[in-house]
Amino acid sequence: MSEPVCGNGVAEAGETCDGADTKGKECSDFPASYGGGALSCNPTCTAFDFAKCCKLAGQSCGNSSQCCSGSCVLFSCGG
Repeated sequence: MSEPVCGNGVAEAGETCDGADTKGKECSDFPASYGGGALSCNPTCTAFDFAKCCKLAGQSCGNSSQCCSGSCVLFSCGG
């Protein structure tokens, strides 16, 4: 069996994710923090990248990029 190749866009065994392949996970699968958005993978395929996920309504946001917009119009930042 060959080693997984990070960066090929296919989440293989041993990788949490790879590029846009999040093994079917979405931002809303992490309901304690996110209500929607676009989940992606970090450059080393070891963890999810939540940068484009929207915070749930009522949560405070560190900057405007964390606030929901676009496809997340049903959610808003409280802070």
